[in-house]
Amino acid sequence: MNDSPIRTQLLQSGSKELLITSVDVRGDGNLPLLPAAMKAVFNELAPYAKNKRGVTYVRDFPERAISKTQPGSWARNDHEFDISLPDWQADPKKIVEVFAAEMHHLVRYQTVGVPKTLGDTLALEATARAYAASLSGLTVPWTKGPVSQQAYDQAKKDWSRRDYDHQAWFLKGPLGKWIGYRIAHRLGKEFFRNGFDLQTSLSVRTAVFKKLLP
Repeated sequence: MNDSPIRTQLLQSGSKELLITSVDVRGDGNLPLLPAAMKAVFNELAPYAKNKRGVTYVRDFPERAISKTQPGSWARNDHEFDISLPDWQADPKKIVEVFAAEMHHLVRYQTVGVPKTLGDTLALEATARAYAASLSGLTVPWTKGPVSQQAYDQAKKDWSRRDYDHQAWFLKGPLGKWIGYRIAHRLGKEFFRNGFDLQTSLSVRTAVFKKLLP
């Protein structure tokens, strides 16, 4: 534990660095060390990163967690991302899973590019969640549930749209809650059906995934 409301930790692998800033938002003085497995994730992804330095912010911020029970996250750009925990007692496996997904986002932003279309975002999520699941063994709740043929058909229509409604696709909309994450999860499972490959996940192009839509 740590009495300070802020803790910083620098991960290094070769010439690459990631600064992790943990903030005790609720101020209860309960700021434990983050899971050591996060270092292994960084070491695995660092060789593919183009940027020399990245930053992540970890907070006990249940209002930004998923349903206030699962770690939430957001890759802001190609060098920084946030993780919001429901509290500091969150399951270490869940912390590693979300860290792996966001770290993968960060590196894929640098290798393939920041998503511009619905298809880009589905490909981003498909590859990141496949990577995170390969490490943690977890399938996060927002990727579970049925996907209608109507949703698949709409994804095909909207695939190249830059003005797609992100909230409707990835949070809640007429096609269902978290439908974009559900589609991406299925695309990732199909693409990596013969086993996950990290290098491929960081280079495969968006168009490959459109061909996998039923």
